[in-house]
Amino acid sequence: MDPVSKLLEMAESQIGYLEKSKAAYEADPSVLDDFKRGAGMDNYTKYARDQWKVQYFNSSKQGVAWCAVFVGWCFLQCFGKETALRLQCQPRSGNAGAGCGAASRYYKEKGRFSTTPEAGDQIFFVNGSGEISHTGIVEKVSSGKIYTIEGNSDGMVTRHHYLAGNARIYGYGHPDWSIVKDDGKESGESEEKEKTMERNAKVVPTSTSTGSTVNLRSQASTSGKILAKVPFDSPVMVAEDRGDWCKVTWNGITGWMMANYIEYTDASDDEDDGEDGYQVVLSLDEINAIEEALKELEEIRGEIDNIVETIGMIVGRG
Repeated sequence: MDPVSKLLEMAESQIGYLEKSKAAYEADPSVLDDFKRGAGMDNYTKYARDQWKVQYFNSSKQGVAWCAVFVGWCFLQCFGKETALRLQCQPRSGNAGAGCGAASRYYKEKGRFSTTPEAGDQIFFVNGSGEISHTGIVEKVSSGKIYTIEGNSDGMVTRHHYLAGNARIYGYGHPDWSIVKDDGKESGESEEKEKTMERNAKVVPTSTSTGSTVNLRSQASTSGKILAKVPFDSPVMVAEDRGDWCKVTWNGITGWMMANYIEYTDASDDEDDGEDGYQVVLSLDEINAIEEALKELEEIRGEIDNIVETIGMIVGRG
């Protein structure tokens, strides 16, 4: 399947998903995985949860306008974090903002933004004040109309269509599809390399866990056959992470486990930004001071991003 079709198929599979109320989420976090149950208008979704789990954006986007979060989630599910970030022209992991204005700016900075739409593009809209306030995915362009799939449209994922000259349409971000092959892997990536891309993890309980084990199933579904019952704190090897489910190996048994029971224990797979041949030695006090400063900076950045997105919600839901 070509990458554009893969992205559109993923987006289409989410049509009908309703955002959740904060109360429903706090009572039962697993409600995020249900398309209908726990519906509300508090901007709680599985999309924000799954992206924060892999630190796709610079902070958790749970509880804020989620149109851009939905688009990013579709890319993440189809292509994995690093490739998805590249396709969306986003900064490296941990630095990307989820606001519509930021997302459109990233495309512009890479020279991949225009007013001519194509299937698979990220479409951006402005509100009555001219601010970029909403985004979605272009499904097709036909007979002068733009067909889209959008998240956070009246609290749900749904289809829309617009005349090509609609004044609300700001423009389109063009993902660079040349970096992925038809199977969704990055160009030049060997099959052997993918097979060895495994991560260490452990099995952990959730806030709603009632037993001491987690089911390892034959398929990525609760209807899959139970292959084993894995105790909490057991080490596992993750071969594939789909957001909702992970393919893991435990005691020589390979199967599927719900992702919210998985906690990665290996180091980050981000590339080392330092220069080879140099080593800086710091005291423990210096390290603690740096970590505290970075933590405060991250909190400030998250607060600023949330304020900007909240303003976008007030002037026109994103």
